[in-house]
Amino acid sequence: MPASDAEALGEALLHLYQAKAESLQHRVNDLIRGDGTATAVAESRGDLHALDQALDQLGWGAGPRDGPVEVTAARAVLSEATKVAIDDASERLSGRCTAMLRGEASLPEVSGDVEVVSGLLELLREVV
Repeated sequence: MPASDAEALGEALLHLYQAKAESLQHRVNDLIRGDGTATAVAESRGDLHALDQALDQLGWGAGPRDGPVEVTAARAVLSEATKVAIDDASERLSGRCTAMLRGEASLPEVSGDVEVVSGLLELLREVV
């Protein structure tokens, strides 16, 4: 995938990792209190493991990538991360459009955000 998609996907994977780690923490707390199950804990651990593998391939750092990147991960992981990345990129695009209307952003900046959203939509089409 192109570097711009990899950057957006990496950021989304990190957000998902954080959410899944919090879910694991809650499930472990539930288990300790007798309200949860070992199966639920194992499921959360599996989710984190799948994200670990994707982040190991893509890189754990947020920010720009040097070039195209290849990630082989479970379809569910890639599609969920791509959807999160599309949501984030769409919010940035919306904010940039508002800034452009106020004279605080340029058309090339908006166009760059459009290209990121478009690239991520293409990636989602390939993933699902």
